[in-house]
Amino acid sequence: MTVNISKPSLNLREELAKINSSEADKALVDGALTVKSAKVYGAVTSDSLRVEGDVVFTDDTGLTPKFFWDASAESLGIGTATSYGGALTLIPSANPTTASATTSQLRIGEASANTAYSLNINYMLNAGVYKGSLQAIAGGSPADLLLNADGGNVGIGTSSPSTYGVDGAEDLVIGQADGNHGITISSWNASNGTLAFTDTTNATVGRGYLDYDHAVNAMTVGTNGTERMRIDASGNVLVGKTSADFGATAGVEFRGDGRVATGRAGESLILNRITSDGDIALFRKDGTTVGSIGSNSGTRLSIGSADTGLLFVQDADDIIPFNTSTGAGRDNAIDLGQSGNRFKDAYLSGGVYLGGTGAANKLDDYEEGTWSGSLKEGANSFVNTGGSYTKIGNSVTVHWGVNFTVINANNGLLTLSGLPFTPSAAGLGSVTGRLLGTGVSNVVVMAVNNSGSLRFRQYTSSGYTDNVYMNDLLATNGAGSDYMWLSCTYTTHS
Repeated sequence: MTVNISKPSLNLREELAKINSSEADKALVDGALTVKSAKVYGAVTSDSLRVEGDVVFTDDTGLTPKFFWDASAESLGIGTATSYGGALTLIPSANPTTASATTSQLRIGEASANTAYSLNINYMLNAGVYKGSLQAIAGGSPADLLLNADGGNVGIGTSSPSTYGVDGAEDLVIGQADGNHGITISSWNASNGTLAFTDTTNATVGRGYLDYDHAVNAMTVGTNGTERMRIDASGNVLVGKTSADFGATAGVEFRGDGRVATGRAGESLILNRITSDGDIALFRKDGTTVGSIGSNSGTRLSIGSADTGLLFVQDADDIIPFNTSTGAGRDNAIDLGQSGNRFKDAYLSGGVYLGGTGAANKLDDYEEGTWSGSLKEGANSFVNTGGSYTKIGNSVTVHWGVNFTVINANNGLLTLSGLPFTPSAAGLGSVTGRLLGTGVSNVVVMAVNNSGSLRFRQYTSSGYTDNVYMNDLLATNGAGSDYMWLSCTYTTHS
């Protein structure tokens, strides 16, 4: 049965009671129905009132739609004559007109604003921009979850997330200026919690990520889809590696006990001071500097402690004493070794300047060795035996000795040949032994210039003039226990 009702005010129950009693609580409205005021009594079920098509409720004037059901779109609009296509659309009666003004669209909870515990959906004006917000109110104090339609920003604990943005990082802002705030990711104790970063090219791949592995209690940081840094359970910071091994594998370890270890197939540490000379690395003990490594004159390396150091002058192939505090050289001030702390050996291919810097102070050679001397009288050789020598610079000192068992003298000129270095000038030496011959005395040996031999001479009032022969030196011809020792110092150019 169809009832068309056109009265401005009616009681549906009374009107329907006039019809068949079985239909008293039901009305079918076919077509448009305009009702200014209506009351429905009793329980309302799905069969109590059925409207086919759109339904519009207006304000008291009957002119402004405030409730609209769009049957074809199955969408409900409150405060609007259209549903805008959503399941539920809420439109305020008027937009806020002052800064920070708020109009509540939907409130779920208690009615009192001062003591309410509720969840509000608000429409607000903030910094000249209309924004929607979701407010959780506890005891009248709101905590904002701001949803900004103008840009899509979300603020938790703040109604103005855009004021916190750095490089566009204002899409989600948690907290505000006062108090402590944070975010927690909770995972199973053997799983991972991850914050991942993707892009439009790799939307399903975490190009960058921050991950906590609860199974091993390690925090990892990844870039370009690969782990780059890890903080392990012991607090060691690992870069380019996944476990601490004191540099046995490539990567860097910043260990929790203060030590740093690096490993690489190549240089492991590069320190670059820019623009000026000075310290590149400082070494300290309990806050006090004990040493440094630095640069000087752009290309020179210094190393030392305070005024005691060395400067490596690579452009002149020198290493010089250096004051690292003043950046200047130190002349005649730094010792090499101590009386009880000596260096062992020094290997030099050049000379040593002793007591001065002139050519006369240069010691350019020191040598010790053995040589084989041949004692001759004329063309006859008596003996061929060994001796020793010491060469300091251009000065040579030779030592030679022999015990005679057979003597065959023929009064020829007595010489000793086979010197280790050729004399460059005459030298003089002494002869000792059992001289029991003709009583000759003051016997010496003289180095003959450029000859490579020593001659035996006798010193007289006229000088070193007389030659000495074998019979002058020894007691008998033949077997015996006669001996002779000599030494001579001469100069050489060798």
